[in-house]
Amino acid sequence: QLSQGTVVELLALESMEVELPGRRDPRLGRPLPGQKRKLYFMVMEFVNGPSLEQVLQEHADNVLLMHPAMVGFVLNKSVIALAEAHTLTDDAGRPAGLVHRDISPSNILFYKKAGITKLADFGVATAFGGTDNGQKRSIVGKPRYMAPEQVEGRADAPSDIWALGVIGYELLAGERPYPQPA
Repeated sequence: QLSQGTVVELLALESMEVELPGRRDPRLGRPLPGQKRKLYFMVMEFVNGPSLEQVLQEHADNVLLMHPAMVGFVLNKSVIALAEAHTLTDDAGRPAGLVHRDISPSNILFYKKAGITKLADFGVATAFGGTDNGQKRSIVGKPRYMAPEQVEGRADAPSDIWALGVIGYELLAGERPYPQPA
């Protein structure tokens, strides 16, 4: 069971990029933290459209591969959003050191009509502010998209890029680049 303090810390982490002033990129999903009485909660921005995971499943059900131009579009928009997250700074201009740690098709969302993608669910993200000194962290995320260093507890910005590479391979080839971990 989580203590109230732990829940508050988790909510603060999830909503961290909302708190960084002047750096609200439209490609980053927007969590909205709240409190009513003694209940803490998180409401995610509503994105009227499917996740990339749902699009992948629809293609698989119909034995189709995603068109390479669409793959390029999705990866381009995701890389831009991730670059924005990786370069967030605080009020003093210090890097936040944000690492998503759970880049996967379920966390890439599409607005149906606007042609906009959103990178969502920063719930397990870390912000080291340049002071982690290579220390190990808890291992979180979806194993099939984890970089080798992330499996060892050392996630950083390139770990997120690795995950996008795995997604790109999966989108183009219609299969994972390596077998599902046990």
